[in-house]
Amino acid sequence: MIEQRKDEEQQFDQTYERISQEDAVPNDSPLDDHITNLGNTLFELFGEAERDRAQFIEEDWLRDLRQYKGEYDPDVEAKIDPFRSRAFMSITKTKVNTISARMADLLFPANGEKNWSVNPTPIPELSMPLMERIGMQIMQVTGRAPQPEEIHALVIDEAKKRSDQMSKTIEDQLAELKYRDIIRQVIKSGNLYGTGILKGPLNKHTEVQRWIKGPNGWTQIVIENLTPYCEFIPVWDLYPDMSVTEPEDMNYIFQRYIFNRKQLYELAKRNDFNNKPIKDFIESHPEGNAAIKNHETNLKDLSRDELSPSPTARRNQYQVLEFWGYLKTKDLIDDLGLDLDESILGPEVAANVWLIDNIVIKATLAPAIGSSFPYYFYYYSKDETGIFGEGIPRVLRHSQSLINSSVRAMLDNAAISAGPIFEVNTDLLSPGEDPTSIYPFRVFHREGQGSEATSRAVNIFNPRAYTKEFMQMAEFFMNMADEVSVIPRYMYGDTNNVRGAGATATGLSLLMGATNVTLKDQTKNFDDGITIPFIRAMYFW
Repeated sequence: MIEQRKDEEQQFDQTYERISQEDAVPNDSPLDDHITNLGNTLFELFGEAERDRAQFIEEDWLRDLRQYKGEYDPDVEAKIDPFRSRAFMSITKTKVNTISARMADLLFPANGEKNWSVNPTPIPELSMPLMERIGMQIMQVTGRAPQPEEIHALVIDEAKKRSDQMSKTIEDQLAELKYRDIIRQVIKSGNLYGTGILKGPLNKHTEVQRWIKGPNGWTQIVIENLTPYCEFIPVWDLYPDMSVTEPEDMNYIFQRYIFNRKQLYELAKRNDFNNKPIKDFIESHPEGNAAIKNHETNLKDLSRDELSPSPTARRNQYQVLEFWGYLKTKDLIDDLGLDLDESILGPEVAANVWLIDNIVIKATLAPAIGSSFPYYFYYYSKDETGIFGEGIPRVLRHSQSLINSSVRAMLDNAAISAGPIFEVNTDLLSPGEDPTSIYPFRVFHREGQGSEATSRAVNIFNPRAYTKEFMQMAEFFMNMADEVSVIPRYMYGDTNNVRGAGATATGLSLLMGATNVTLKDQTKNFDDGITIPFIRAMYFW
């Protein structure tokens, strides 16, 4: 981990030095006009977040992924003798997939029932014109001044109608977004790495084709709609403020993108981006600026063939950073020339800034979506010492290791005890005798006189098999894994180890109901971290 952090620090220092020193970019470079103090400050801040994440959490994520995929960590792999078993009996993958599937079923039942709702408060508040209209309706019906309880009943009824309509609108928008598919990715990431991240809702412009009938027949038209947008964010792409332990306490958060040249040109075409610095940067860096991070090399090693070379460079790819955080209003006015009123906004504002290296290509105030940062976190198990959580692989780390150790020992012992072991004194064998040729009723011709005649030319040993003992040990560790993870094997259909009342249909049903208590804790974590704040943000959108 220390070496990894040194590599990350050296990589950032080299990159930052390349763009900061006077000789890094020629004086006549078109990028000179785009460099600002704010861009330098944010790029340096990203470097700090990058180093902190590499130091505190990335190695744990890599170990989680290796454990899920059934591969040993390099340090463990190096200690296993090349002639010994390398079997990896992965229970981690089964438990991660099981709990993810069960949570998805609880949150999104097959009958289509929603796991959220929009309801009015016990004492709803409506606009004054609407309140006056309600009073007029009562007077028209009763012919007298409305009573407070009559107004209250109609206000509640009106608020309920509006809440129901808003609920239908949000439900339709989430269906268009394929919200369920996105949430399944968030759930799996949370169960695997400890943290699942949902981003949104942000604005997305979509084009809808319609046909209208005119004097000359039918004509096709394109209508541009503004719709909400959300997406799943892998933990590897996010660099939050690592100095805090709760998302609501973050001062900033970065998201890292890798674009090819075409995608970057498409970004320059958007009205909300400054196209000139983007085009100037592409012209100054035709080969791209995206370096391969240490964690990306390790991820590639997990997916590539052993004989394939590890990637060392990126071609024609660009690293783009998206920043969300609090900035001084004066810096946005002085450095970027934004038309802001500090007396109204205050000394600091929540802003959204996009960067290529230290070049600002977009800067705007954070949209009013009910939250300063459009990122929502689901934790499988919250780590109180950091902003990220702990997933099932980390909970099962020791149990998985002990299971693998007992299984490897069992296989090694089974291989050794599969047949007899021969000790041969070749000096006593007759010429032409091949001691490696073993078959039934084999006769060895030997020589020797005197004391040699009393020595055995061939000794046979039958190693003892401990398969039963090792299987009992592995079963014990499997049971311990069920205990520490609270994900028993019968949850995913393995009823071989269910005893007593659990062996009956009714008893098994009771056991399955008991496991749902643990799932309720996980769904509560999900609702608190994702559902409630995200649906509230959708309401504000």
